[in-house]
Formats: sequence, structure tokens, C-alpha cells
Amino acid sequence: ITGSALEAAALLLETQGSPNHHPDFAVLDPDELGVPGLKVEHIAERGGDGPCLAQILKFRPLAGGFRVVVLLGVDRMTKDAQAALLKTAEEPPDYSLLILTALGDGEILPALRSRCRVWRLPARDFPSLQAQAAGRQWSDEDFATLIAACGSAELALALDPATIKALLVFSADFLAWFAGN
Repeated sequence: ITGSALEAAALLLETQGSPNHHPDFAVLDPDELGVPGLKVEHIAERGGDGPCLAQILKFRPLAGGFRVVVLLGVDRMTKDAQAALLKTAEEPPDYSLLILTALGDGEILPALRSRCRVWRLPARDFPSLQAQAAGRQWSDEDFATLIAACGSAELALALDPATIKALLVFSADFLAWFAGN
């Protein structure tokens, strides 16, 4: 999902490769910010010390016709943050485009969902998901455990490291208990 959002941003900004170094591009990633999901202070100006959507959209673009902001994991945002995003999603500045990503829309407020154009990506093929898990040094057994815990390989790959560790420890403990050990 992240790769597709970055590709879309690069196309919109007419830049080659990653848009990360384009002056009119920004990404709000909860993993980089060290939070489970974006919070109100990442959307509205609240005096926080991190990046804020309202501050990013405050100024006109520097190098093109508009600014592109990618918000990752909108389904992991707090409900208050989603509510804070409503007005901007409904009436974004003329020179801005927001790309919201989510693994599913079940956790997104209906009011926010109704203000978005939805583009559903097809599921990736399992061998590419296995390759991504192998790239993270996951054993086949650990990957299978995480898939069973999450219900899909894509959701397993989206887990944060602390949750992965907790699920693997719990699974091992549960199986040992179940076996009578």
C-alpha cells in the first residue's frame, strides 16, 4: 500500500522515482513517528513538536501546482484524529491533494470515508508476500503463525515489531500449554 501511494504521489508531482525529496511532498507515517496511529496533534495545530498536516498545508507549493500529502494507516488513526481530518478532507486547500492509505475501511469513520474517493488495490500474490517476510528475516513458521493470528499475510506484514513479538510469544506459550507442557 505504501509503495502504491508513493508511486501515485510521484506521478502527480511529475517526479522520477521516489517523491520523498520533492519540496511539495510530505508523508505522515505513524511508524516513523513512533505511534500506533496518527493522533489529533498530527492533523491539527496543537503545539506538538512533530509534523502536522495543518502546518504542511498552510503554505502554497514551492515547485509545482499543488502539494501531495500521504497519510499512512488511516485505519489506525484515533477517532479524534479522524474527526479532526474531516474538514480538511471535505474542503482541502485548492493547491493540495491528500492520499489516505488503509488496510481496510472498517475502522474509518463513515463521515471521513464519505469524503474520499476509494481506490482498492488488488491483493498481492503470496510469493511476493513470502519474499517480503523473508526479507524481514521471518521464518516460514513465524510467518504462518502471524498469518493465522491476523487472518491474512498482508495484515501480518503490517504489524508493528512489538505486536509481532507479542503474538509469536503468545502463540508459542499457548501451543506449549495446549500440548500439556
